[in-house]
Amino acid sequence: MNAEQFRAALDVLGLKQTGSRGADKFLGVGPVTIRRWAMDSAQTNAGEIPESVAMLLTLMIAKRIKPARMRQMLDGLDALLAQEARQDSA
Repeated sequence: MNAEQFRAALDVLGLKQTGSRGADKFLGVGPVTIRRWAMDSAQTNAGEIPESVAMLLTLMIAKRIKPARMRQMLDGLDALLAQEARQDSA
């Protein structure tokens, strides 16, 4: 994922780069990191955006999962894991 794709992904997901509901808070990184990932320059390359971030954003767009829903899913992770464990043991 390059800087242009990163900015477009944030736009599609309705995330600003920084702020109370910004990509920095959502991804758990600082605002400087987000600005660096979003910056177009010869010094910025796709390798600076972690593959895990690119995969998360791509998955969220492909499955139309908004950030608030992803947070809900994470908040319910323990329940999801327990449910999966029950299904595996059945």
